[in-house]
Amino acid sequence: TDEIFAYDPHGPKFSLQTMKLPAVRRGHSCAMSANLLIYCFGGLDNGTHGRFSPSEKIFSISPENQTVATQSAFLNPARYSLSCVAGSGNNILCFGGRAKDWRVLPEIVEYDPDSDKITIRAAKFPIGREGLSCTRGVGEKIYCFGGMQQGSSYRTVDTIVEITPPRAASKASQRTLHNDPAPGAPEPITLTKEPDAFDDPLFGCAGGEFGSRR
Repeated sequence: TDEIFAYDPHGPKFSLQTMKLPAVRRGHSCAMSANLLIYCFGGLDNGTHGRFSPSEKIFSISPENQTVATQSAFLNPARYSLSCVAGSGNNILCFGGRAKDWRVLPEIVEYDPDSDKITIRAAKFPIGREGLSCTRGVGEKIYCFGGMQQGSSYRTVDTIVEITPPRAASKASQRTLHNDPAPGAPEPITLTKEPDAFDDPLFGCAGGEFGSRR
């Protein structure tokens, strides 16, 4: 769809926004930068004759002004099934994804909203990955979880990739999840849920819809 929802965790309730994305989209990824704009990257659009096609577009969304704009910068190659997260400063980092030629990408892409510029970082995933989920951890590090990996075979993975953003260093390392870590291995990462962690609404932008071609 092209719909944008806001979620208020204190309601809790969903509300459909009057603003919409410029095009139907699914398989994209969105993140909010320090300038309080939400940026949505890539995804699949309707293409031609109802055939979904990877998109190179980047959309910016202003929850305050209820406006949506298409940025001049674009992803090259176009991709979907990527994961984007706010990085250091005002920048956004996007990880992996699948390109139009079915390649699963190992790239880490940095988007600078101030200059509206895309940069391919020197660091890469050990192997191309799509369908992953990434989040900012404590301090500078970003963690990406699971997904599908393309190597000698195409398979789901149970690994966590730890990324140090470019301002601290340019590297990506991979950890394998085990119930009992091997001697000398990093301790398992423990995730905790904080009650009432969000004061402002969360926004969900478009996506696939069951029972339709949208």
